[in-house]
Formats: sequence, C-alpha cells, structure tokens
Amino acid sequence: MSIPVADRIVLTDELYLGMIEHARREAPAEAVGVLGGSREGEATKRIELTNLAFGDGFFVDPYSQFRAFKTLQEKELLPLAIYHSHPHGPPDPSGVDAYFALRLNLIQIIVSLRPKSAGPSMRAFRIRPERLQEIPLLRAT
Repeated sequence: MSIPVADRIVLTDELYLGMIEHARREAPAEAVGVLGGSREGEATKRIELTNLAFGDGFFVDPYSQFRAFKTLQEKELLPLAIYHSHPHGPPDPSGVDAYFALRLNLIQIIVSLRPKSAGPSMRAFRIRPERLQEIPLLRAT
C-alpha cells in the first residue's frame, strides 16, 4: 500500500489517551491499531485491531485489518499509521517491527508503557528498507 501522507502525525488528546488506554488494557500482550485522518497527517479516527499473537509481538488478524481499512475508506479517511505497544520495552522499533512495517507504507507509532514511574511514551517512525526516520508526533492544540 502506498499512500503519500505528511511526514508528521497530529493527535487529539482523545486519540492519544485512547492509544495509551488500549495499551494498558492489553498488557502484558501488545495492543495494535490503526489511525486514519487527512493527507496532512491530522489523525481523526482510531480503530483497535485484533492481535492474534501470544506473548511478545503482534500479528494482526487479517479480517480485522480489512474491516478497519474499509471503515476508513467509507469515512473518506486515509490510513495514516499503525500503532502498537511495547508493554515492557522502549518506544523503539524492533527488527520484527521493521520487517512488518515494510509491507505497509504507513507511519509506525510505538506506545511504551515503560518505565511506569515516568508514564507512557510514544514515538513515530517511517521505516524504509534503507533507513529509519523518526516522524514528529504532535498533540493538537
């Protein structure tokens, strides 16, 4: 899938907090979802996806992914990013994350629940075969 989108993601408080709540609810498993929005990178819709993996990692149920992308299309939104959580690790992409990210040309957002004392954190990346590029993840004002 090749969708030209802006090189940033702008999240409302509702979307940002929803991603964190989703990650906490699924822990210790990884949460996974998709964000939809405008070509300018303004996210307006979050859809939780079904993770079929057990333990560490995620494998998205193909049917839940199909339904999510169909919902975005019906609402005339572009798929902007795939997000998933790292319940016990930093918000950095693993080798497996990078491998799967190459299949969809979407920004990858990683929600880290570690360390609990500092609160959750998020980082966004565009992953290409030749490089890893951090993407600005902004909060709407």
